[in-house]
This record gives sequence, structure tokens and C-alpha cells, in this order.
Amino acid sequence: MSEDQSLNEFKKLVQYIAEAETNDFFELAKILGRNPKTDYAGANLNEVNLSYGDLQGANLRKTNLSSTDLTRADLSGADLSYADLSCANLTETNLSETNLSGARLEYARFRNNQGLSEAMKLDLSKRGAIFENSDSETENDINCEAFKKERKKWLEIYKGEYVALVDGQLVDHDKNKKNLTARLNLEYSDKPKFIQQVDYVDYKEEKITDVPIHWN
Repeated sequence: MSEDQSLNEFKKLVQYIAEAETNDFFELAKILGRNPKTDYAGANLNEVNLSYGDLQGANLRKTNLSSTDLTRADLSGADLSYADLSCANLTETNLSETNLSGARLEYARFRNNQGLSEAMKLDLSKRGAIFENSDSETENDINCEAFKKERKKWLEIYKGEYVALVDGQLVDHDKNKKNLTARLNLEYSDKPKFIQQVDYVDYKEEKITDVPIHWN
């Protein structure tokens, strides 16, 4: 396919999206002739609403799902190995036989999930996941939203460092996560704390065979 043909095809895709009377990811994927279960491995789905979606057995390996809403989605049997699930919402998500090996899980929020044993929950917690109760949910949402909002700006200032947030505010930063955690535990012992490394990779810069999709 020539460069002119590729450009014309891309323009058609943009027109289809512009004319579509929906913001639903699954409806838009259907319009574009894409299969959500097979065509988005390695793609950028940051902040996309996938709640209630049928993703059973989906290939989402190395997919950017950070801050994505996966509430009550069916991810049973799906491959999420090495995916970025930081700050994702997995409330009541079906995770039966889901492959989460190597997945990034800092501040991913889990609650009432099918398919997770206590041993699995412990392993995910050690990797940064949060298993919520009603008391902690609001505080974690505030910190995740604040990080998401400021991430690009902080990338220019604190790239490679860890930033710490409490009550949605940046309170400290350090290249050494252990030292930062120790200071936070002393100063904010009774508050939910958020620590995240500022190293976000723009997946659109990677060579992806699929057209990157980023819908809210």
C-alpha cells in the first residue's frame, strides 16, 4: 500500500469515528472493523472505559491499560501479561484464569473479583495492587486522579524519580523509593499514601501494527 493510500485509509477511519454517534469503545471498534479480543495487544488504551466489556480470552499482552475502567468486565482467560494496569479500576472484574504475569499493578484497584485466591491477592498486593474497602476508595481515587492529571508535567521535572501524594497533593519525591516510603510512613502514618515512579512511556511512540485508540 502506497503512502497516499495509507493516508486516505487513515482519513476514512477518522471520518468514521467523527460521524459515529457513540463514545462506546466496543461500538467504535466494531465500526472500525477491529476485534477487541485480538487486535489491541500492545496498543494504547489509557483511560478508556471498558467497563462491563466482554474480553474473555482477549490478548491484551503489553497493552497500556493505565487508569482504564474495567469495572465488571469479563477478563476470564485473558492474557494481560506485561500490561500496564497502574491506577486501573478492576472492581468486580472477572479474573478467572487471567494471566497477570509481569503486569504493572501500582495502585490498580481490585474489589470483589472472581478467580483470585488469597495467595494470588497477596502476590498482587506485593506488586502494588490495592484491594479496596469502602473507607479507602475515595482517598485512592483522589491520589490516582491527581497523578494522572500531572503526570506529563512531572515527567519533565521528576523523570525517573518517585513522587508521593497524600490527599491528592504532591508531598515529596526521591530517586530512592525505600527512603521516600520511610519518610512518608513517619510523617503521614495515618493517611493513605500514593507512591509512583514518573517513567510513563507513550505507547504511541512504539511500533504498533494497530492504529492507537484513545477514547474516553
